[in-house]
Amino acid sequence: MNTSLFALLLTLTVGRHLSADETPPILDCTGPRGADAATVIASQKAWAKYLGETSHEKSFPLDAARSATIDMILVPPGKYFPGDEKSPVVVTLCTENNFLNPGKVGSRLPNAFGIYDMAGNVAEWCADVWKKDFVETQAIDNRGNAWDSAGRSCRATGRGVSSQTYGGSRLGFRVAWVAHGNFVQEKPTLEIIDAHVHFFDPLRPTAPSRPKTDKPLPKPILPEDLKKIAQPLGAVGAIVVEASPLLEDNQWWLDLAAKDPFVIGVVGRLDPASDEFEKNLRRFAGNPRFRGIRITHNELKAGLNGNLVNRLKLLVDLNLALDVLGGPDTPADVARLAAELPKLRIVIDHAANLRIDGNEPPKSWRDGMAAAAKHRNVSCKVSALVEQTGRKQAPRDVKHYRPVLDSLWTYFGEDRLIFGSNWPISNGGAPYETVVGIVRDYFAEKGDRAAAKFFLENAKAVYALQK
Repeated sequence: MNTSLFALLLTLTVGRHLSADETPPILDCTGPRGADAATVIASQKAWAKYLGETSHEKSFPLDAARSATIDMILVPPGKYFPGDEKSPVVVTLCTENNFLNPGKVGSRLPNAFGIYDMAGNVAEWCADVWKKDFVETQAIDNRGNAWDSAGRSCRATGRGVSSQTYGGSRLGFRVAWVAHGNFVQEKPTLEIIDAHVHFFDPLRPTAPSRPKTDKPLPKPILPEDLKKIAQPLGAVGAIVVEASPLLEDNQWWLDLAAKDPFVIGVVGRLDPASDEFEKNLRRFAGNPRFRGIRITHNELKAGLNGNLVNRLKLLVDLNLALDVLGGPDTPADVARLAAELPKLRIVIDHAANLRIDGNEPPKSWRDGMAAAAKHRNVSCKVSALVEQTGRKQAPRDVKHYRPVLDSLWTYFGEDRLIFGSNWPISNGGAPYETVVGIVRDYFAEKGDRAAAKFFLENAKAVYALQK
């Protein structure tokens, strides 16, 4: 008895890897008259050859005398009716992509954990016995299903039952190698200091009183939350930057640093025009984790015509840095301050908040950055990139950011560019992994030394971080 079984092969990952030009075309049967027999047979033969098969037909005996056989015809990848655009079956070995026999281990792509053949190909014996109506039988469970199972059933929950005496090609077991001792995740090769993060807690001691409302309190954002996503990527520490005008929040940030060594520095907030500026600066600078203050561009502009320069001399005396937050016109005024105080380490935050649209940056921004970068005491923090795209889902491709990054690299070089995520504000544009990945891809092109400086060493130098 001949029975025809049709296997829809929907993967381009089997067999030898050919160039795009050599890959057979997808069979399209969705035209008004479908596809004629000659076209279908030609497609079958082309795909069989592509997969290393001698023929697009196979015959399998069902008994030793070959009195009964199963004939199988390869049905190539294609569109068989309008809207039929099936995704390739690339992970499991099943009837949709197999010539009716077990395949070589690893012939499909691994799953999300990097493990091959965890479903399909060969079902796996389980230790538990099959229960029918809650009564144990002599049969044994198996899971994962096999090469003769439909792709939709090849999953961890795919369950079957077999006699303990069964022997055949669809059922077996998987071998796993276990390292001695506890499993330890491979340490990322690149160490990172995230030099620009923010923390928040509505119940912190310094929080202002809130009006009575039925709305729930905002969720705290604390170092432990950052570590969960940053440490697996190589982060070894973070610098919290002010995001509050409250004087005592400087102490709260320092208290966070005291409780968690991952917080290696604080860039605080002090009003440079306050009569108590010197008193407050000396107070917080007594803590070695206090590494500088941040002012706005408006404060800088106003202060350059007043006594700001004299006040900021105290930062030099205390070995502290100055961050400046502002828009694209900020760098030009930073250049003026750097000329007045050549020993003050100054950081332009967020690349001066330039809108990043994938095009060449405007000339005014480039001129300002070039003027600031002429002063060796000025650095630039490459942060808030994804937010400045203005998109809820910022592009992941480094090409979108390259015009800005190339300009910054030209002006500041490998010694004066600093990584900062601006987390959790950055979540509005992309997840943390994307924020890191964009600049990691860019600086990998510059070599290991430049990447190490950008992600680690430059922050240590600018903020004079304690060893």
